[in-house]
Amino acid sequence: MFGHRRPLGSSAGAGKTRCASVFIRRSNIHPGDAMPEPGDGASSEAAPRQRRWWGRRPAVPEPTAAELAALPARDRLELLGQGRQARHQTLNSIGIAFGVVFTAASLIATAFTVRTAQDDLRTSKEGQVTDRYTKAVEQLGSNKAEVRMGGIYALERLMDDSPRDRRTITEVLAAYVRTHAQDRPPTGSDKTRLAVDVESALTVMRRAPRLTGVVIDLRNVDFHGKNLITAKLTHVNLVGANLADANLVGTDLADANMGGANLTRVNLAAARLSNASMTYADLTEADLTGEKLAGQGIFAADLTHANLLGARLTRARLSGVRLSRADLVRADLTGADLRNADLSSANLFGANLAGADLRGAEGVSENAVRQIARTNNKTRF
Repeated sequence: MFGHRRPLGSSAGAGKTRCASVFIRRSNIHPGDAMPEPGDGASSEAAPRQRRWWGRRPAVPEPTAAELAALPARDRLELLGQGRQARHQTLNSIGIAFGVVFTAASLIATAFTVRTAQDDLRTSKEGQVTDRYTKAVEQLGSNKAEVRMGGIYALERLMDDSPRDRRTITEVLAAYVRTHAQDRPPTGSDKTRLAVDVESALTVMRRAPRLTGVVIDLRNVDFHGKNLITAKLTHVNLVGANLADANLVGTDLADANMGGANLTRVNLAAARLSNASMTYADLTEADLTGEKLAGQGIFAADLTHANLLGARLTRARLSGVRLSRADLVRADLTGADLRNADLSSANLFGANLAGADLRGAEGVSENAVRQIARTNNKTRF
């Protein structure tokens, strides 16, 4: 275990030298390094450093009892203290190592527990959202208006609690409006009024935060003859919608798409239609002037930047309407009233202005209009 022992002399110096070798090993002094002989003040010639085997220092034999007995009491006590200190250090190192391992294991276990708890919480929350959504949609199919309204407002609350479901809920509410647009209003109410649950659905969609790229889809909705005063329908898709005889006074239709919509005899006084698209929409006899409601502070509609490509505006009342930078290419304005209308930078290329009244219209001249639009002897400037 301790290697081959060499014969020891009987002198105390020899025993002390052996014990010193133990001290050398414990003091990280390599065997073979120069060491002063006991009792000699001069250093001896440094011996060549012994070669290691696989990086380990050669073992040093433990001192015998005789060698220890030959040492002075002070040296023996010093060696004994060094041995105890080395053992204590070893035990402390082992304890620290166990402590580090235990702490690391505890941290890993804690992290795993926290993540598991978070996953469970997320799963539970998603399950609650699904249950609430399912129950709210079921309420929309009730025969009672108050139950349906409860389902609509439950969906609104769900939009606040689960932002990622806003798109889906908006699509559900839009489909509900399309389906129930002509439902009967409350008993005793004006027949032009929307059903209360439809009004609630439109209100919820109006209040919801607008999502990028999400458009309220009301294509082909039937709002004919309905009162939509002060409704907010910005960025709404109303392609092919039936709005004939509807009351849209003061309605906000900015950026709405009403391509191909039926807007015959519609009242759009004071409506906001900036950037709205009404390509090939039918606005026959539509009133956009606000003249009928002038006493109530209602003014003409705003069609700035509106897209009226190919729109049918036969005999439309457009007196005082703001049509600056509007696209009226190939629009049918036969017999339209455009007195005092703002046509600054409006594109009238190919528009039919036969019989139209443009007296007092701003931003255009007779010569410029006759060069790009279709006119006749009944067109007035």
